[in-house]
Amino acid sequence: MEGKKLNTKKHRILALLLALVMVLSTPFSVFAEGDVSVPDTVEAEASAEEAAPEAGNESEAPAEEASEADSSEENVPEEGTEEAVPEEEIPEEETPAQTCSITEQPQDAEAYANDEAVFAVGTAGEVKNYQWQYSRNGENWYNYSGLYGGKSDTLTVKAGSNTKYQYRCVVTFADDTSEISEAAQVVILSGSIKEDPQDLTVGRGCQAVFTVSANGTITSVQWQVSKNNGRRWTNLSQWLYGSTDTLRFKAGKEDDGALIRAIVSTKDGKRLTSAAAKLTVAD
Repeated sequence: MEGKKLNTKKHRILALLLALVMVLSTPFSVFAEGDVSVPDTVEAEASAEEAAPEAGNESEAPAEEASEADSSEENVPEEGTEEAVPEEEIPEEETPAQTCSITEQPQDAEAYANDEAVFAVGTAGEVKNYQWQYSRNGENWYNYSGLYGGKSDTLTVKAGSNTKYQYRCVVTFADDTSEISEAAQVVILSGSIKEDPQDLTVGRGCQAVFTVSANGTITSVQWQVSKNNGRRWTNLSQWLYGSTDTLRFKAGKEDDGALIRAIVSTKDGKRLTSAAAKLTVAD
């Protein structure tokens, strides 16, 4: 009986030892091919180790993030290689056809008698022909020929007895349309002295020269001299001294202090008196 109990105890001890051995060897036991059973504690430790970065490598990004960064860098175009964006084509505006017309009307032309008076007309569009016309009454019009400059955008006439005439231009354009300008006239300006004789000093026996000029056409000049400071004027003989705009004579001692002036007659019938010039005769 005691022997049976002893054997039973031995069997129990052996069973406990066997169970202990099995427990200790469980983490490394292979129960099925390709299937390793790992205790929960071991799995937790392994997960913690994977989540924690190694010492000295804290700045390294996970492989996935690094690959995403690499991919974003690959998508950035290099400098100077950007793809050109096609510009939007803007349709050209059509230039409106230019209207043919007279833009500047002839103006009254001022001139001194027998001088030139000029009329002009301004246009827009291509001109085929200019035809200037004149009229005495504004009703009956006559063409100027090309010999008198009647075929351009300007007309030049000599101011004189034609102050009652009117002038206009008929403009024919390239599209065969025509337009008539307004009429203009010549305005005769009153003549006036332009340059007076100047004071002069010459030696005795030398030639004294005085000149005068006027606006307008000079028809004749009457030179005068005064030897009492302008209180009395005497005409110089036109036969001896001429009737032009220049006076020349040999100065003597008796001419010292004399005043010289000119009476100028112009085409428009004016008689103009110049300022006096003083002659000094040196020994």
